[in-house]
Amino acid sequence: MSEIISSIEKKAVENHARVALGLGSVSPKLLHSAALAGEFAEVVLVGDSSEIY
Repeated sequence: MSEIISSIEKKAVENHARVALGLGSVSPKLLHSAALAGEFAEVVLVGDSSEIY
């Protein structure tokens, strides 16, 4: 199973997609997930800048 996960991760890193997320409200969990996704994609957060820290 780990070989499958490694293969998916390798392909994701090679393709390095761009993702934009429109945020109505922000939570620490959401920000953490977006940070983790940064390994596989360029993540852009869109919303109230005072909430995106």
